[in-house]
Amino acid sequence: MLTSQISILRARSTVVAAVLLMLMTLSAGWSTSALAADSYLDAIQEEASDLKVDSAVSIDEPNTPQAVDAAIPADLDQGGFEDLLRARYIGSFMFYNKLSDADKKAVYDEYTSSKDIEVIRKKIIALFSSR
Repeated sequence: MLTSQISILRARSTVVAAVLLMLMTLSAGWSTSALAADSYLDAIQEEASDLKVDSAVSIDEPNTPQAVDAAIPADLDQGGFEDLLRARYIGSFMFYNKLSDADKKAVYDEYTSSKDIEVIRKKIIALFSSR
């Protein structure tokens, strides 16, 4: 009977030792991945520390979209109009820039008559789509 109890204790201790070994292996793996994640974050932070923010960009203020009905200046020549599109309506400017000179003139004529940016943007898209 004593021999059977000893063999049961040995079996249990073997199981306990195996479980402890597995737990130690898993915890070592976790600490390794945690160290890898930390070194990755350190590398990113080091790269980011070299970046400079342009003075025209504010990182403190939330990015607020420009009002759709924002008034546009009424007295721009075609070059000034193009600069306005580039500065305030970059998406529209990208399409406008691909238009022929005649279509650009038609968009500018729309600007001189309506001064409504939504009408102008629709004109740009219509002309670009009809190419």
